[in-house]
Amino acid sequence: MIKVSVIIPIYNMDRYIEECLESIIHQTLFDEMEVICVDDSSTDKSWDIITRYSKQYRNIKVEWQEKKGPGAARNKGISLASGEYVCMMDADDYYADFDSIEILYKNAQDNKAVVCGGNLLGIFPDGRIEPEIDNFLEDGFCDSIENPRMYGQTRFLYYREFLLENKLFYPEYVRFEDPPFVLKTLLLAKQYYVISRNVYVIRKEYKEIFTNHEVAMGILNGILECEDITRQYNLKKLYDECLKNILKYTIEYYHAYALNGDEDIWKLIVKINGISDDWGYEDSGFFSNAIEYRAFFDELKKKLELVNLEKKIVVYGTGIVAKGLYDSHVIDCNKIIGFAVSEAPALDYIYGKPVGNIELYLHRDDCFIIIAANEKNAKEMKQLLLSHSYTNYWVVDSWILVCLSKLLNISEE
Repeated sequence: MIKVSVIIPIYNMDRYIEECLESIIHQTLFDEMEVICVDDSSTDKSWDIITRYSKQYRNIKVEWQEKKGPGAARNKGISLASGEYVCMMDADDYYADFDSIEILYKNAQDNKAVVCGGNLLGIFPDGRIEPEIDNFLEDGFCDSIENPRMYGQTRFLYYREFLLENKLFYPEYVRFEDPPFVLKTLLLAKQYYVISRNVYVIRKEYKEIFTNHEVAMGILNGILECEDITRQYNLKKLYDECLKNILKYTIEYYHAYALNGDEDIWKLIVKINGISDDWGYEDSGFFSNAIEYRAFFDELKKKLELVNLEKKIVVYGTGIVAKGLYDSHVIDCNKIIGFAVSEAPALDYIYGKPVGNIELYLHRDDCFIIIAANEKNAKEMKQLLLSHSYTNYWVVDSWILVCLSKLLNISEE
């Protein structure tokens, strides 16, 4: 009997697929597993690599499909699988330990769980391995309403018959296909078993933004589907944490189409905004039409042009947003005379610029201050400036940084 089927969608992953497969081959449960590799029309050597492995190992199977995206590839894998449980794997990831799948399978069996999951690690380009922020702290069942999730598909084993009986397949969007699947599957399971052990390693590398109309539509449809589910099950906490501002942080995928007034794109944006209204938010925080959208970016460009005319700039903040602003080069970094913080500085210099307390600059009239921080901190920092009657500033929070730095050069097929 095949206990677990591992499903791997593959598209141009010849750089990593061998490490991925090796981590499966060395699993203690490997002889009682099958691996289904679905190549989504790769143009590199991925197909050659997986066919070589399939000839060497009888339980590694390979399938080819015309390019349809990872959702369709995973659905093909689910349909072809014969394992008692199935799990999803990304071709650039690997398992944390040689017994990861066996531990998950044993816990699923012992607890008669239709879904069983473990913890995730992230590996960075410099070799650092760190735990993901939403890991499980103890073993046991989680109630799907009290603890809903829409991310982390690869951390779970899924009982195959449960998926088939409930017709649980991935929506065939080319992007954002996994959150609706995870959310719907866990909710229909009603509860899922978790273990506080690291089972899976995600590769955390910068990936160049690629988009086209199909990608943009897929992301917006996926967001809309997740929002419909949160409304159906009254999952307001999940909506607030994961979906309330998601249009802002996926904007780089559909920006060009929204800017040009694409009707299909705007129909989806308006529907997504409508769900925000249903939750009782008077202002969805996003635009309602292309005219508003274009006006916002026109004003942003004008503001940036004015800021770059300033002779001396102080960046108020030293965190991710401040560093992202500097690295983006949307402002003239030669004009930055220093970085500032609210408390005693922990660092003396950043990028060769001095770091000092913000009060050093509040009585100077020759400096322009850019508040660069996340939304919550930026509000507090703005209040501090206003309490000192300082008005010569600009707020660049996470959202404005996305608009400034990620919308300049987006590759489009």
